[in-house]
Amino acid sequence: MKILLISNLYEPYSKGGAERVAQTIAEEMVSQGHSVRVLTTKPAFTGKKEEAIHGVAVERYYPPNLCWYGNLFRLPACIRVFWHLKDMLQPYNYWKVQKVLRRFQPDIVVTHNLKGIGYLTSIAVRKSGVRYIHTVHDVQLAIPSGLLLYGQEQSWQQRIFLRSWYERLTKKLFDSPDAVIFPSKFLQDFYDERGFFPQSKKIILLNPVSVTTAQQQKKRKDTILRIVYVGQIEPHKGIAWFARVFMHWCAKNTHYAQLTIVGGGSELVALQKIYQHSTQVRVEGHSTHSRALKTIAESDVLVVPSLCYENTPTVIYEAHAAGIPVLASRIGGIPEIVDEKAGDMLFTPKDENEVCFALDYYTHQQPIYSVALQSNDVQKYVRQLMMLIADNVKL
Repeated sequence: MKILLISNLYEPYSKGGAERVAQTIAEEMVSQGHSVRVLTTKPAFTGKKEEAIHGVAVERYYPPNLCWYGNLFRLPACIRVFWHLKDMLQPYNYWKVQKVLRRFQPDIVVTHNLKGIGYLTSIAVRKSGVRYIHTVHDVQLAIPSGLLLYGQEQSWQQRIFLRSWYERLTKKLFDSPDAVIFPSKFLQDFYDERGFFPQSKKIILLNPVSVTTAQQQKKRKDTILRIVYVGQIEPHKGIAWFARVFMHWCAKNTHYAQLTIVGGGSELVALQKIYQHSTQVRVEGHSTHSRALKTIAESDVLVVPSLCYENTPTVIYEAHAAGIPVLASRIGGIPEIVDEKAGDMLFTPKDENEVCFALDYYTHQQPIYSVALQSNDVQKYVRQLMMLIADNVKL
């Protein structure tokens, strides 16, 4: 089967879990004998236009706008408003998608995040008559930034007319693909409440992982409690807040613990400066995916201290597959994929007392997450996706 996968970002320009999921799916489709082409973006005047990555044909282009999506954070907020408007209604993106559809003639189109590649993409695909499945990864279709912060659900940013206007236009542009995949019930409920995808078949499919589930229990190497964070180092991820809480807890606790922070983002340099002489907080910065997985496997607990409404972070599946329990915020879709009976613990976002209680627990107990509860093997995921296509979706 010929499959066109469209994602705003793709290796080596990935930012987070959504891009990793798209890449994992594309590579598994190829391994199962399908012909896959990825259409994605690249910065202006840099990067290859055509290349093969692990058997996947990748075609890149620069969508004409004020800047490339990966650099959007550099624009002032007032200018980003115009960027979003141009991105949504950019005719060049519509033309580009139509051109690729005519040339590749796919049997199915699977889209992921389209911010930066244009929402007219959805119209272009539907107009072509090719079967169409869209995968939702966050709240970006209702909130331009993709971020809904804890405690700010009714803030002026959510009530301003520009956001409401953006949501109505996005709803109209996307209309109803043949099927829409949601990685969590939280995300499906979020869009159902807002009337998105009225005629689409809606399916909840947990994000896939390509790592092997741990079958044997791990034992702590010594008395040190090793905690790891892997993800974007941004304010909404809560890692700067957690590091402060962790240091306060360490100051009151005789048991030795260590926090390792892996990732990149706007707060990376500041954290590196704050903890450059600390023996209890190590800020490693950017890392390859394989190295990050190794760091997780060598740790005792993964922390996911998000202050925003997450979908279902892929890193949680990866920790479970490595036999590592998770300490995470009780927010968004996270509670759907953790199991407190198996050693995971949840806390209210920004609640220092609950975090300290959990750290005390992990200090004196050694919970083992030997089975990846609910983690979705990528082979199984792609088989389910192919069955969905074969069933004709509305198809």
